[in-house]
Amino acid sequence: MILDKDEWIKACLAEAGLDAFLLKLPENVLYLTGYWPCYGWSTCLYPSNGEPILLLPDFEASFAEGCSVKDVRLLEKGDLSSATVKTLKEVVSEKGLSLHRIGIEGSFETISVAHMGGEIHVPTTGFFESTRKVLPNVTLVDATQILHKMRSIKGPSDVEGLKRVSEVALRGLSAALERVQEGIKECEVAAAVEAEVYGTAIGLRGIRRARAYAFVMSGPNSANAYWPFNISSERKLRRGDLVLIELNTLVDGYWSDLTRIWTCGSPSQRQEEIYEAVYGAFVGAVRSVKEGVKASHLLETSEKHLKDHGLGNYFYPFLGHGIGVGLHEPIPRLTPESRDVFKAGMVHTVEPGVYIKDFGGVRIEDVVLVKKDGWTNLSETKYALDEV
Repeated sequence: MILDKDEWIKACLAEAGLDAFLLKLPENVLYLTGYWPCYGWSTCLYPSNGEPILLLPDFEASFAEGCSVKDVRLLEKGDLSSATVKTLKEVVSEKGLSLHRIGIEGSFETISVAHMGGEIHVPTTGFFESTRKVLPNVTLVDATQILHKMRSIKGPSDVEGLKRVSEVALRGLSAALERVQEGIKECEVAAAVEAEVYGTAIGLRGIRRARAYAFVMSGPNSANAYWPFNISSERKLRRGDLVLIELNTLVDGYWSDLTRIWTCGSPSQRQEEIYEAVYGAFVGAVRSVKEGVKASHLLETSEKHLKDHGLGNYFYPFLGHGIGVGLHEPIPRLTPESRDVFKAGMVHTVEPGVYIKDFGGVRIEDVVLVKKDGWTNLSETKYALDEV
């Protein structure tokens, strides 16, 4: 793992031939500074030669306390966009920064939700044009790809954030187990999970903001859990159902992504057999994790295991994704075409599953930290196919 995050960030700047990052997306500001903006009005200028500068509205100042940036500038009240570029010009002049190429968030296609889940303020052409006017000698360069690469390596503060969100997510799973019973609606179980996270996480280990997005799929509905989105329906749980929960949890800007599977009543022999096969695929994949291993190797390992158990036709060829300040980080990606190679400090999901129409879906998903000589499971629990 990269122990000095400042060195890693500046190494990424040097690799891209950039004099600084100028970033506004809350997820990127969080990665650079340890401060998770509430809305998207904040800006971080991170020069390759010098200390980073954080510009933010005064009403968010308390949320930036304890971040890694020493130079914090509060923006003038009023038009925050104008105040940002005005302050940016003043900072560059005051610091005597020699800036020619600045990396920006030019082509992020997926943006992580901020604290204001309904809306998020994002950098657009207007901001970039205003920046060019106050810094006329600067070229703005799309740094999206180098930012994704940079974010794939987690520092100690990132790992701590991921551990905290995993701890909260496990509380949500416990709440689900308590509510799963015959006759309850999928959406009612999901609501109980989300309420548990929101109601108990705030204040835990200094947590200030937390949300959960729970999706409960029972019986034949669980066969659709491989979709890129999931939905909890009004369907009532029935005895004999498989009950799958996909739980995305957000705590102070860091994400957890877990899946567990239970049965409503005693599992059938077929349910137990499939579960054990998926669990074997999960264990085999996780045990393969260490620095230098190809991400695609894990998928190959899981797929072979499931084929050996006669389930190859029901396996969706996707085993996981990076995770951190974004729910789905593009590096590493555990797919057949992936060329990613694990490096110490990467964090990703491992989520083998099989999905059988009219029978149901079975998936186990955890979040794993890559180490030089192995892995750490950040979200480990017991994995028995619990009867509830």
